[in-house]
Amino acid sequence: MIKLAYEYEQLLIQASGNNFMEQVESIKGMGARYDSKRKIWTIGIGKYNKILEELNQYKFDISVYDQQEIDKYFNNLLELDIVNKRSNMRKFNSNLLLMPPLKEFQLTDITIALNRNRYLFSHATGLGKSYCLAALLVHLRHYNEINKAIILTSSIGILNLANELKKFIPNYDESKTLIIRSVTELKDRLIFKDDYDIIICQYDTFRSIGDAYDKNVNNRKKKVKYRKSSLPLGEWFGNFNGALFLDECHLLGSPDSLRSKFINMNLQYFKYRFLFSATPCDKEEKMYMILKILDKKLVNGEDYLGWCEQFCVIGNRWSRFGINKETWNYQKWAELQEELYKQYAVKREKSLLQLKPAYDVPIISLNMTKEHREIYEAFTYEVINDIKNRNSINGAGLVANLSNMFSYLQLAVDNPLCLLTTPGFSKFDPKLQQKIQNFNFEKQFRKLDALDAIIEEECVEKDNKIIISYHHPKTLECLKDHLKKGFHVLSADVPMADRFQVIENFKKSNEKIILVSINIGNTSFTLVECKATVFFERTWTYIIYEQLRGRNYRIGQEDEVRYYNMVFNNSIDNLQLKALETKGKVLDNLIKKNVLSQDEWKYIFNADQHIDKLI
Repeated sequence: MIKLAYEYEQLLIQASGNNFMEQVESIKGMGARYDSKRKIWTIGIGKYNKILEELNQYKFDISVYDQQEIDKYFNNLLELDIVNKRSNMRKFNSNLLLMPPLKEFQLTDITIALNRNRYLFSHATGLGKSYCLAALLVHLRHYNEINKAIILTSSIGILNLANELKKFIPNYDESKTLIIRSVTELKDRLIFKDDYDIIICQYDTFRSIGDAYDKNVNNRKKKVKYRKSSLPLGEWFGNFNGALFLDECHLLGSPDSLRSKFINMNLQYFKYRFLFSATPCDKEEKMYMILKILDKKLVNGEDYLGWCEQFCVIGNRWSRFGINKETWNYQKWAELQEELYKQYAVKREKSLLQLKPAYDVPIISLNMTKEHREIYEAFTYEVINDIKNRNSINGAGLVANLSNMFSYLQLAVDNPLCLLTTPGFSKFDPKLQQKIQNFNFEKQFRKLDALDAIIEEECVEKDNKIIISYHHPKTLECLKDHLKKGFHVLSADVPMADRFQVIENFKKSNEKIILVSINIGNTSFTLVECKATVFFERTWTYIIYEQLRGRNYRIGQEDEVRYYNMVFNNSIDNLQLKALETKGKVLDNLIKKNVLSQDEWKYIFNADQHIDKLI
């Protein structure tokens, strides 16, 4: 007998009887996972019909209540609500805002979204997503559709969005907005009270508040893995519909992350959901959470793996739940994209702004100093040996193990001094340890000479302000020592509450340079005062790299914007930049190879002009 139950979009399955082992094999074969604590199998509700079909030879036991919940789930997959009747359509009213739309496309997109309960604004950076958010908020209030709203964003976005709402909305009452810069600053985490109409916080802060409510409501002393949210959102919204605004929604990339799971627990309370991101995903499979938030119909009611199965084969040599991207059905994916952008989303490019061109200055190629090259080559040897050792343990293959080492190898290129604090430093060859300890960044790192030349041209000759992007905290220390004065810093060491002010102070100052952590400064602020961005260091993540490029190339920019990239010849630096230019596809193609030739291994680590042979 197969016993079925329904729980929070999951089917709970128990096998029993004479055919127990056969039942288990069939259940396992459909991708179910075993919960050892509860001694049951779990699988997404989307597999319900497949379970009935595959296990039809066995008797099913399912309660009337569970059957009703399953039927209700499938009957309510389509959640999109569109106002089609002309007499009921909500119109844009410029009197509700302190300024009109700067561009015609903003008016168009806001009006469309205003007459839907779900919409994704995939606007390129700088196209005024904050204005669209403010307009939707004030209009839906005007039409008595909503009263209160939750806005989730990035760390810098917290202060930026609060400032934008004040700038766009007349008679904006700041006292009715709770801005949570960090959950640790809250004396009381039970925040859903009538004191506030708008709550602005980070995604993880929202989850932490949920943890606090779970402990309070269920009288728990310790944090546990709960399946149902205890947030009193229904009571907080009262007689109005709930509204959720997800700024930088790509931060919800993984459905297995705690922040995504908590958002999913609370979706039922939000009739209105509006999402904003210039780059919603860098890989197709990361689009799942965004699609599900917009409408369960877009994922056919499936869980993550069940949805992925519609586009590719699941399971590989490393995991039975692994995704085989080489089998991805791009024709079917194109059909989904057509449906998405026809009803649920809009995509806008920067060409609409008619800005002067953004110019990628030809790549500045540099040779390492003798001391730097010796460290890089010796460290490469250490990494190759590490890869071989890992492969002897896990048997995953040299290429698979290599893919996890790119960022590590990059340290020796970006700044050899970063290696001093890595866990494996003490295991390096003593000669390599000595070379790293003796490395003089000021005298032996050639990118500093190129940086000085850029500063001379941009800041001195042209009198421009510029952004200098770095990745590692150690590099920030070195840059401060090199520049000595005349700069602002936006780093992880700056408290979140002060970051927006740092940017505003820099805009008003006479200083020409702002040093920006690429992981901190890639979202939610505008720096059109800067006419160039220098990528002194980069990241391997395309979304972060692309988002930072949009900080100064956006609405309000009246001049040409220039981007500077420096790379060391015969190093993995070139592979990193190539991966960013191709949005990661060069790495995907590389890793698909099961065996690489000796020359290909050389190209990976030297990454010289022959890298194209790898693709």
